Amino acid sequence: MAERAESGEFGVRRWHDGDLPHIMSSWLHSYHNGAAVRGLRHKIYYHYQRKLIQQLLKRAYVLVVYDKKDPKEIAAWLCAERYDSALVIHYVHVKERLRGLGVAKRLIEEIVETEQPAAVMYTHKTFFVADYRKKCEQEGRNFPLQTWIYNSFLPFHALEEGWYK
Repeated sequence: MAERAESGEFGVRRWHDGDLPHIMSSWLHSYHNGAAVRGLRHKIYYHYQRKLIQQLLKRAYVLVVYDKKDPKEIAAWLCAERYDSALVIHYVHVKERLRGLGVAKRLIEEIVETEQPAAVMYTHKTFFVADYRKKCEQEGRNFPLQTWIYNSFLPFHALEEGWYK
């Protein structure tokens, strides 16, 4: 699998409506397993997080990493938007079998290089942040997230009135 991730067998594209079920499901389920929402009742989490994701997807963009042999097969995706001069990364998800191969790192580096933001913020803290820090330290590289700003409230800045109903 690692050879496939490095060999160019994956492409990157903007998301389309057919990707929505996968994006919604993987975001809801993977974030629910994280420490940030530990202790929330399932019904409360799924109701409000689903509504929040729906609102974010109306204004943000999503980049999808897909298998070139099967374009319907989503390997990873990233949801982000511009906020003033900053890039706001809301969520990054990589299929479990591809984790640790640098897929998320390449996706993030590509978007940061393309957007060239004055600042980078992220709104959903996941295990990726800790894993990425450890990997940078092991490789003797600077950890770029040290300059990134974590703001879990930023997604709420432009929600439609009554979004939570």
